[in-house]
Amino acid sequence: MQVQKTEVYAFHGTGPVAAKLIDLLGGGGFAPGDIITDDVMTAHCGRDTRVAGGGYASLQTAIRRVLKEKGVRWKRVSGAGCIKCLDGKEKLREVRGRNDHIRRTARQTGYVAGSITNGDLDKEEMKELLAHVAVVGTILLLARNDMIKKLGARDVSDPISQKQLMAGFQTLEDQKGSDL
Repeated sequence: MQVQKTEVYAFHGTGPVAAKLIDLLGGGGFAPGDIITDDVMTAHCGRDTRVAGGGYASLQTAIRRVLKEKGVRWKRVSGAGCIKCLDGKEKLREVRGRNDHIRRTARQTGYVAGSITNGDLDKEEMKELLAHVAVVGTILLLARNDMIKKLGARDVSDPISQKQLMAGFQTLEDQKGSDL
């Protein structure tokens, strides 16, 4: 009779390689500024964690899981063969970069929406397009650097609720009745 060895991992939805990397990255003992080389990670999980290696996807899964569950942000250091545990200032720099990306993407989406001519869509599709334009315009407004400075000056820390946001939008009937 053959006995099959089964390993149980504490991280639901991950494979054994990612689970070992999650354990390594999120297990504690690391401080902001610390680095872990690909050699150390490869020895720990048994797969090559370099960019082209067979364990790279598992490493990315582990980095996402550890950020979500432990609040620890690891980021690959380009060309150095390692990842680094980011400190608060580095995380803020990343947040700024991601906000810039959101703003650029919203602007491009607005350009695409603006290129649609009236006759291209039926009535329902046009209503959907206008809703998308409203969302993109709001994202673009909120992602502007001057808006971020204004919100920071007001010590805003909580996001706006959906109810508050919806109250700020006027319907076409509201606009017709106003002096716009």
